[in-house]
Amino acid sequence: MTPERRCAEALGRLLLRDTRTGLHTALTSDIDGLDATTYPVLSGLARLGDGVSTTELAAAVGLERSVTSRHVSALEAHGLLRRHPHAADRRAVAVALTDRGRAAVERARGRLDARLTDLLSALDRSEADRFATVLDGLVEGLRDPGR
Repeated sequence: MTPERRCAEALGRLLLRDTRTGLHTALTSDIDGLDATTYPVLSGLARLGDGVSTTELAAAVGLERSVTSRHVSALEAHGLLRRHPHAADRRAVAVALTDRGRAAVERARGRLDARLTDLLSALDRSEADRFATVLDGLVEGLRDPGR
């Protein structure tokens, strides 16, 4: 099997819903108010920054606006984020992480870091750095439709 085909097959497995759900379940276990379905919304908000609209958040995390809105409601009910009027659009609602939400994201991301440290432990530091560089390039190449 060619390296390209191996990469394509590994990428396909990585993008499967089961893979993401399994990872998100592991990252969010025992974090009150956070689970595999709501984690992408909270993590996406942490990446985008406070003040984005729910529509912008939905687009960024790849969910329908109505699904994102339900997840936002659940996260708000658990005190992980809050809604407020959008600064630039009076018709829109913006969302922001609460301190509790920031702590939840940090805890989940710490678990991800620990898991990746374990998975990359078979590589020496320069190999791990090279892998990260190649992975960054692969992601950017796939995001750019002109490449």
